[in-house]
Amino acid sequence: MTQTMTAPPATENPLRASRLNDSRDFRPEWDVASLNDAVSKSLLGEIRLLAGRREPDPGQMIPVLLSAGGYGKTHLFGRLSHGLGDRAFFVFVGAISDPMRPLDHIRWNVVEALFQPRPGKPTILAEALAALFHSSVVEYIRQFPPAEAVRHQPLRRALDEGPDPVLEIASRVTSMQAFEQLAESTVAAMPGLSASVIRALVLGWSPHANVLRRWLRGESLTEEESAAVGLEENPPAPMDVLKGIAAILQYRKPMVICCDQLDSILKDPEGPRQLSIQLMELLAAVPGQFVVLSCLEDAWEVMVRNQAFDAFKQRTRVYRLDFPNEDQALALLRNRLRDWPGRKPELGNLWPFEGDSVAKFTRDKQPTPRVLLQRCAEAFEKWDDGLISAPISIGGVIVENSLADLFRKEWEKELDAIRQNPVRTPEHIPESRLFAAVKEIVAMAKSADGSLGGIHVNGYKEGIIPSTAASPKYSA
Repeated sequence: MTQTMTAPPATENPLRASRLNDSRDFRPEWDVASLNDAVSKSLLGEIRLLAGRREPDPGQMIPVLLSAGGYGKTHLFGRLSHGLGDRAFFVFVGAISDPMRPLDHIRWNVVEALFQPRPGKPTILAEALAALFHSSVVEYIRQFPPAEAVRHQPLRRALDEGPDPVLEIASRVTSMQAFEQLAESTVAAMPGLSASVIRALVLGWSPHANVLRRWLRGESLTEEESAAVGLEENPPAPMDVLKGIAAILQYRKPMVICCDQLDSILKDPEGPRQLSIQLMELLAAVPGQFVVLSCLEDAWEVMVRNQAFDAFKQRTRVYRLDFPNEDQALALLRNRLRDWPGRKPELGNLWPFEGDSVAKFTRDKQPTPRVLLQRCAEAFEKWDDGLISAPISIGGVIVENSLADLFRKEWEKELDAIRQNPVRTPEHIPESRLFAAVKEIVAMAKSADGSLGGIHVNGYKEGIIPSTAASPKYSA
């Protein structure tokens, strides 16, 4: 017998989130592990083989995840990050804002991830430096006179357990001179790498960490900042930074760089060529790195038709993502409803949805995970508003929302994500992305009614203020 029930009082829609802004939005309790499981296992296996490799692998390939929108490419990156845990240095790289400088964009995101605060944990950089200097600190304590050795016995025992005490020791150091001496000794121990980059990475432990972070990610220093940290004003080359980071990690942790929305490079006809050149250089120069790309399938077809892309194409391995099957679709819905406060286990773990209708919708329409979640979310809202009764059926024809409605919904989600994420501020956004946003606003104003905040837009031109080698800012 079918039990019909009206909706309870309005509650938050457990299906509202249908996409990830980046891999950090991954929720393992929502994951349907069997969906594209073979891809996940293949990538994890390749990454684990890189640990300890001190030279680039000439046979290394770049995996490319292909699908239409909504299949869960970003979700798969999140699953990869979760599966690796602390065994790898994971970096999520969003859409490349300047197709002519993809490696700059990658470098920016790698440095940000290196310095990024983590709840209850030290930064990746601090953790790496503690591991790097652990043996030196142990050896130093071994040389103490007997009386001092007895007094520091608890510290010695703690150091025998691991490098964590080194973090505590470093946190108590306030003298810049001490960090500078540490930096100089590290530079001497790492010949063949950029001395200024290694110095900056070690000084990233000092009170000037924010200045070093900005310089390493590609920003010029002021004269005063340059004097304070003992580095040139102009930033280092991206490849020097990436090689230096791999060395600071002692090549023990693979550096996993996941580049999402690769189709963004098609904004410039030269984009595919620049990407192929710079990623081939990365493969040849930086040991222990593992680059994974995601791209819309039709955009990838445009790229591979570009002759300049041919050599790079030979270094890629393509994975095409699958639709969810009926069991996976039901599991996706079940996982979302598991922690919903309004759930009624006695009526089934899919309530208020009718499982047969979800299975039939999946079988007949072959929806992507995003489409399935959006369809269920819309039906849930109607039920929550008292417009339909449970059990909810999601059968019928897919009705496309207007472009304006879709834009409004996505914009509201984006604003919510910004409010909840303290690092989504202008200081933590690449200059190229800010430039691209302003450019799009001006272009939209011109193509609409030609006005922007009361200012009439007749036209615009790029490159009026050119970038230079000394000041590599984006032309405006």
